[in-house]
Amino acid sequence: MSSREIEESIKRIEDDLYFSSDSVLVRLGRIEDKLEHAVPRRYLGGWEYDIGGLISDLKAHLNKLFRWTIVVLVLAGRIMLAVLKLT
Repeated sequence: MSSREIEESIKRIEDDLYFSSDSVLVRLGRIEDKLEHAVPRRYLGGWEYDIGGLISDLKAHLNKLFRWTIVVLVLAGRIMLAVLKLT
C-alpha cells in the first residue's frame, strides 16, 4: 500500500469511529445517559462490603428465634398437659 492509500484508510477508519451511527461519541452519550440515573457509590454507604456482617447478624437472630420457638412450644405443651390433668 502506498502512503496515500494508508492515509485514506486511516481517514475512513476515523470517520467510521467518530461520525458513524455507532460512533464512539454516540456510545459514550448512551452510557452517560444511563449513568445519570445511577446512584453514586458514596451514597450507597458501603453496604456491599458488609454482607458478611449482615449474614452473621441474620444467623444469630434466626438462632435466637428458633430457641424462643422451642421454649414457647414446650411451655404450651406443659400448660396443655396441666389443663388436661385438671379436667
